[in-house]
Amino acid sequence: MEKSGGGGYNEPFSNKVIFERMKMARKAKIFNRFVINTNGDYISYDNIKEAQLSGLNLMKIQMYMDFEIQNIFHEKKKEKVGMD
Repeated sequence: MEKSGGGGYNEPFSNKVIFERMKMARKAKIFNRFVINTNGDYISYDNIKEAQLSGLNLMKIQMYMDFEIQNIFHEKKKEKVGMD
């Protein structure tokens, strides 16, 4: 069986086999909902369309944030919960 990810990062869209596996699982009724987490490196219109046709229900895309933005985000989060 082939790995669905590539380069040791397990990015779902790095290998096109993910679409065939989703179709097989959907046909076998193994899962009733497909959710993919991606860093967005392999996002394209074609991949999104193929994922949708393969049965994808939800795609979560994580953002890369530089150090400055991460600090601002964490400070605001601490303020919100009262951790000054």
